[in-house]
Order: sequence, then structure tokens, then C-alpha cells
Amino acid sequence: MNSFLFWKSWRKPDQIIFYLFVSLATIALVYFWVSWWTTPAPTINYDSYQQLEKVETAAHSFQVGTMKFSVPANSYVILESVLGSPIKPNIIAYFFLIVALLVAFTGYMTVISSLSRFYFLGGMTLAILFIRGLGIHNLLVFGFSNQTVTVVVALLFGGVGFYFNSFYQMASLGLRLLFFSATTVLVAGVIHFFSQTADPFLHLSANGLLIGIVISIVFLVIVSHEIVAAAVAISNNAKSNKSIRHFLLLTVFYLINVGLLYASKTGLISWGFFSVNSFFLLTLSAALGYWGFLKITREGILSDQPTASVLYSCLLAVCLATLGYLAATANTMMLDAFEVFILATHVACGLIFLLYIIANFGPMLAANLPVYKVLYKPETMPLFTFRIMSLIAVFATISLTASWNRYVAQASATYFNAIGDIHLSQGDDTQAETNYKQSIRIRNQNLHAHYALAGIYSSRFELFNEKKEYLKITEFTPDPKAFINLSELFYQERNSLKGNLTLSEGLTHFPKSGELKNALGLSFLKFKAVDSALFYFQAASTTKSMAQVAETNTWATKVLFRLADTDSAKPWARSVNGISVNRLAMANEKNQHIKLESDPNADTLLSVFRAAFYSNELINQKNRADTSLISRVLNLAKKPCNDDFSKMLLPSAAQAQYARGEVKKAIKLMREVAYQTQDANYFNLIGLWLLEQNNPVAASGYFEKATEKKFPQALFYQAFTQTEAGKLRNGYVLWDSVSHAKNTSTSAFANLLKHVLSTDSKQIASLTDEGKYYFCRYKIPLEDSIQFNEAVKQIQNPALSAQAYYDRAVKWFAWDEPARAVSFLSKISVGNDHNLSANARSLRIMIAAHQRDVVFLKKNSAWINELSPYEKAYIEAVLAQASGDQAATTSKFEYLAQANEQFEEGLVAASQYFAKDTTNRLQRFSFLVDGLLAKPNSVKILKQYVLQAIALGLEPEAQEALQKLQALLPEALFKKFAGAHPDLFQAQ
Repeated sequence: MNSFLFWKSWRKPDQIIFYLFVSLATIALVYFWVSWWTTPAPTINYDSYQQLEKVETAAHSFQVGTMKFSVPANSYVILESVLGSPIKPNIIAYFFLIVALLVAFTGYMTVISSLSRFYFLGGMTLAILFIRGLGIHNLLVFGFSNQTVTVVVALLFGGVGFYFNSFYQMASLGLRLLFFSATTVLVAGVIHFFSQTADPFLHLSANGLLIGIVISIVFLVIVSHEIVAAAVAISNNAKSNKSIRHFLLLTVFYLINVGLLYASKTGLISWGFFSVNSFFLLTLSAALGYWGFLKITREGILSDQPTASVLYSCLLAVCLATLGYLAATANTMMLDAFEVFILATHVACGLIFLLYIIANFGPMLAANLPVYKVLYKPETMPLFTFRIMSLIAVFATISLTASWNRYVAQASATYFNAIGDIHLSQGDDTQAETNYKQSIRIRNQNLHAHYALAGIYSSRFELFNEKKEYLKITEFTPDPKAFINLSELFYQERNSLKGNLTLSEGLTHFPKSGELKNALGLSFLKFKAVDSALFYFQAASTTKSMAQVAETNTWATKVLFRLADTDSAKPWARSVNGISVNRLAMANEKNQHIKLESDPNADTLLSVFRAAFYSNELINQKNRADTSLISRVLNLAKKPCNDDFSKMLLPSAAQAQYARGEVKKAIKLMREVAYQTQDANYFNLIGLWLLEQNNPVAASGYFEKATEKKFPQALFYQAFTQTEAGKLRNGYVLWDSVSHAKNTSTSAFANLLKHVLSTDSKQIASLTDEGKYYFCRYKIPLEDSIQFNEAVKQIQNPALSAQAYYDRAVKWFAWDEPARAVSFLSKISVGNDHNLSANARSLRIMIAAHQRDVVFLKKNSAWINELSPYEKAYIEAVLAQASGDQAATTSKFEYLAQANEQFEEGLVAASQYFAKDTTNRLQRFSFLVDGLLAKPNSVKILKQYVLQAIALGLEPEAQEALQKLQALLPEALFKKFAGAHPDLFQAQ
């Protein structure tokens, strides 16, 4: 145990120093493995992009006459793609490397200051080379561009070392370390504060990279035999009398496998079996080296174990920090070279060490003696002979597959990559371009440099040069990101086929790449090859990194191409991501209400996912959305930081307001969006809402706007609303234009209406049943009951005749004649027409409320649930007023006064109710003004307006409204109204 925990016998200060340097090596080890595991990230990473696709769904539908209208709502699906990001210089890697180099140099100086004079001078020579190699003269410290500062730094460290080596040889390891640490900090401080070069430590790190590479190679040679040495200890400790057999079996098996790995790595053979990671071999031999290195140096120049452990830890830390830098900065070119070095040194040095053991200790192993105790005390073949032969064997092994010039070129190219990254991080892409090109001139198979140049050219919009760099990557050093980015360039050139083929080629190189599979799925979507797209999305979802992205795109494909939802049974959770956004869009498409938890999120800045989720949620929950959700979305949409999403969120919020019965707010909000965006879809939507609110005059104006903006169905809607508004001549002209539509059903209906509008009463019999129905609707005056009844009798279709009676009832009720409306309703036989039956029930309920027929309302309370929110509120207000519930009555009429200025019944009833409040009569009168602005031809609103204006003393306004009312109503009905109020005005 004491030999294993060798540091336990040291002095306490020496143990603390040992722990410090072992911690440094451990941190470097962890840093390397984390960097290796994530390489080429974060320097070269994937950037995620979201593409929003609008999907039109039906919010609800309504019927005008026999014509059914679908009110659209927009849901959004997200398609996610990933592209290779531009090079992002990893500054942390630079600082980690320079800190490791400086700390290791401090430890090195601490060690050599304790050596004999000869070895101290040799060690100082290497230290001066290290200082010179850092290129301090390039940092312009105090403005000096020559070697002055370099000489001063060398003298400073040399002076401290000479003092301890010559005058204070008894100084402890801790004291030496303290002084050299202070010297290092002093020099670093001077460089930081007095260097005239931007980011001087980044340049020190880049210059120190080549030093780190050299030290790393030396360290590889030092520890490469340790696994074979460990095999000696394992064989000796086994409870067997056949140590030499066990040793040979273990060693030969190890060397053969490492040799095969080396041959496979260098392309000599194709190795398809399981292989050990090269860097794992380095880690294992480096860990074993703590014991082996101390055994070797025990009899040499570093006989003091604490001192030897510090030196070894410094070498290990520099090696791992250098490898960590290469991995963290995506210098895969040099990282691959180190894999070759590791395997080559393990093969060559391991084989020579095997010969060393057999030559010196073969008989001892055969006799089962504990060779591991005297492993580095040879008698036949000296240890230095093993070292020399190992170097020769390493050189020969590497020379079998490549020239040393190749690896020198890779190291030089890596250096220029490092300098290029520094300039790129400083925003100097011109100088960075020069360095990357120099790197490529030295070594063309250079992923880092080509990729960095592609990013620079992309930022300058030099697409030709960018494509050229990606093509070189795909040819010499294939990488999934290069294939994806290259395909995107082909798509930008509208060469989708070439883009697809590029991705397919990439997949042959990287068959497990989820990013390439996802990109191929999106590529096939461009060709509308849905099955192929879903196949690749499914394949991409099996990779952990792309599982969520691929599932997002799978759901998007199902929504966009109206595919069956086979995953609807999956549980719902309020997780805002692409999957939940697209699932909500699917639910909206299928008209399925999803029960969602409330959103506790209070973020100010919206992401594309949260914005799309809110939009889809408002459409899905439109009939149940609470005011807090709508208000939160409106507040977020109106913040400047969310401008990009306002055009998505505001229409959805308006849809929810409309569904809640807040028609006034919804139309106002949608009008703002329509005029800001000039989007024909929004003008069309407002027109449909107004048509549903029985306001064809106002609706026609918005459909006209949509027609100007080339909305496909807007001309049809405009023709319909003009006809509904009684402007038959205009309607005929518009129907004539619609009759030339390519859609056969649309043109057929237009021709029917043209025929109806050009037919007189003597030609009714020549019309079809549908034509006769529309003749009754548009051509027969409301007060001409005889002609209407005769025309209806000629309609053979009972559904159309019933609809004609219903239309008549609606018009009479709009003229404030509920009794006449009821008489027509009584003639309706709805049969199996459930829609007409529901409409007739709703109209009867409205008439009963108008007549304050509380008994009828209570008797048919089940019908009330079929009404819209504002109609239901109207009925509840009437019932509350009849029962004497003042608070409920006031609350309901307050809602009706503000909710829907298009709803004549509610507006008039609210005005009548609040007219009794003499404290604020003008404010209550404003309800009617708003209603009259919205529906200037409303008989009910005009009547109430006249009455209230006279009561307020606004006689000119009352007279103007009265004249308009007289123009709208038949003489008999106008006299009836005037006669009912003889005390207010004389009959005209």
C-alpha cells in the first residue's frame, strides 16, 4: 500500500504541492475529454432555424340564406432545420492553454533550480527556448518590437533560478515554487498592462501551441511503454508459477491490437472490429506513468520524488491542455495526427520495451521472481539504450505511412488557424482570411480553415467562394455541416435536385447523422414526396440530438399535408416547443379542443415557439379562452421587442375575442392589423365577420379591399354582399364578373344570380327552385306578401321554401315587427334541416326577449345554450331584469353596451335600460351613436336613437335620424312608429 500511495511518506508541504499539480493535471484531463466529446462544438456547431408555415383552418361557419360561409383562422406549424454555424473562435481554449503552459513553466523552473549545475544550465537552455517561442517581442510591451523584453524575462527567470541553484540550494520545494509563481505573475501583469497588442494572451497562447505540441510528443514517448510495464506487475502478482507466459500473452495481445489499430488509422488495412480509443490509451498510460516515472527517476537526476512528480504533472498538464485546445477549437487535422502519434509510440515503444524486459529480466520472469521491483535497474540492456531504440522505432513506424513533413505541415497549419481565429474574434476578417489561406497553402486537407473561410464569404454574401470552400471540404475532409450548408446554397440557387443529391452523398459518408437525415426529410418536402420525408424524419428521430426536431417536422408534415393523426392519444403537457406547437395546429385542423394548463410564464421577449404556441392556443381555446390569456398575449404582441410576432398573435387574439362575443374589440383589432399589413386575408376576414353580423353594407367595403388585393374569393363575396344589401344593379355587374371564374360551382352560382336579378315577376315559373328562392329573397319587396306567398308555393323543395319563410321572418324582425316575424316562423316546416331548425329557434328566442316574454324564455331555456355569447347575455339580462336582480341586470347590460355594436337587440336594450340613469345619460347615448355608425340602416337603432335624442334635447340629430328612418320604412310602418309616440313628434 505504501508503494502505491507513494506520496504518503512525503513531508506535508510536499504533499500539498503534489496535490496542487495533480489537480492541475486532472482538470486538464477533464477539459480534454469534455472537449473531445463535444468537438467540433463549440467552435463549429449547429444553428437551429425555424420556418413558420401558415395553415388555414375553419374557425367556425355561418349561413346566410342557403349559402354557407366558413370563417378562416390561421394556425401555424414550425419546420425546424439545422445548419452548420460559422466558426466561433473558442477564446476559453486559448486562455486554458496559456494558463496551463505558464503554470507548467513555473513548475518546470521550480524543478530545474534544484538540479546540479550542469543539468540546471541545460534546463535553462530549454527554458530560454520556451520564452523565445512564446513570441513576447510581438506583443509590443512598452512599445518594444525587438527582443529586449524577451531577454529581460529570460534574465528574470534565470536570475531567480540561479539564485536558488547557487546560493540557496537548501530552499524547500514550496519556497522555490512561491518565488517562481510570483515571477510568472509579475511578467503576466506587465504584459497585460503594458502590451500595445490587442488580446496579448491570445497571441501568447497561439505561439505556445507549437511548444505544447512538441512537449506533448515528448510526453507520449515518455509514457508509451507504461501499459507493457503494467503487464509485468500484473503477471508477477498473479497467483501462478508461469509469470513469463502470462506476461507474453498480455503483451503480445496488446501490441497486436494496437498495431492493427495503427494500421487501420493510417489506412494500411480496413479494421471493422471494436477498437479502443487512442486517447483512452494515452489516459491509461499517463495515469500509470506517475508510478513508472518516479521509478525511472529514482536512480537518476530527479532522485527527489516530489520534484519528479511536479515535473511529470507539468508535462501531463501541457499535453492534455494542448490536446484539449485542439479538440475545443475543432483543429481535427492535428487531433488526428496525435491519434497516429499515440498509436505509433505505443506500438514502437511497447515492442522495444518488450525486448528490454526479455533481455534484462527474462530468466527472472521464468523463475517467477518479482521483476516489477527492479524493472528500471537493468544489467544487460541499459535504459538509455531502450530510449534511443524507442525513438528510432517511433520514427520508423510513422515513416511507414507518411512523411514527417506531413505532420510538420499539419502543426504549422494549425498555428495559422489559431492566429486566424484570433483575428476573427477581433472582427478583422480580412487578416483572418489571410491566415486561413496561409494555413491551407501549408495543408490543404484542412477542415478548420476551409470552414472558417466559408463563414467569412457567407458574411460578405460571396456565395460562389462560399460554395467553393464547402466543395473542398466535402472532397477532402467530409463533414456533415459542410454537406448541409452546401445543399442550402444549392437551394438558394433554386437547384433543389442538386441540394437533395448533396445531402444523399453526405449520408453515405455519415450514415448515422441525424442532422443529415432531417435535412433530407425537409428536402423531400420541397418535392412534396411526403412518404420519403416522413421516412427520413423517423430515421432522424432515433438520434438523440435530433429526436425533438425530427418529431416537430413529422407533426408539421402531417398538418401541412392533411395526414391522419395516428398519435392523438399521446398525453398533453404545456411544454412550449415545436412538437406542442404543431400538435396544437393538428388539433385546430381536426377541430379538437385540447385541455391545457394555465401558463405561468411571464417572459417579456417571445421566442418563435412561444409566439406560435400562443397563436395556436388562442385558436384552439377561442370559445373558452379567458380574458387573462387574451390580455397577456395582446400585451406581449404590442411590445416593441415582439414586433416580429405581432402580426401572428394579434389576429389570433382577435379570433378569440370574436368567439367570446367581444365583437367590437375583435373587429377594431383586426382592422388595425389589416391596415398595417395590407393583407387581403384580414380584410376578407373582417368582411365575413360583418356579414355574419347581418351587416352586408359594411362587409362589402372590406371585400372590395380584398378584391383589390387579389384575394381569390373576395369578388364572389363582394357580389354576394352587394346583393344582400339590396344594391341589385351593382350586384348584377359583379356577378357577371364572377361568372367567368374557373371554378365551375362558383361560375354556375353567379350565372344563377344573374338570371334571378334579370328576371321579372312574370317569369318566376321559369326559374329553378333555387332561383325561385333567391327571387323571393332579393326581388320581392318585404311588404308584398301576396307575391311572396305565390312564389313560395311554386318552390317544390321543402327545405328552400322553409328557408324562404325564415328569411322573411328575419327581415320583419329587423324592421322591428316581431309579430309579423312570428307569423312567418309558424309556417316553417324544418324537416331534417338541423341548421335551419337551430336558426329558427334562435330567432324565436330573440323575439321572445324583445317582447319580454319571460314565460317563453324560461320554458325554452335549453335553447339559450345554442346562442352566441352576446345573445346569451341578452337573454340573461332580460331574465335578471324580470326577476329584479339589479346587480346581474346592470352587469349584463354593461357587457351588451360594449361587446358588440353590431348586435342591435342588445345595444337597444342596454340603451333603454341605462336611459333611466339621468346622471350619465350622454355616455349611455353614445352606445347608440356607435351602433348607428356601425349599422347606419338599422331600423331598431334609428328608432331608439330618435327617442333618446329628443329626450336629451338633441332635436336636429333626432330630425336627421327620423328622416333616414322614413326613407327606410314603408309609409305604413313609419306612421305606426310615429303614432306610437305622439307626445314627442308629429307624424311626418
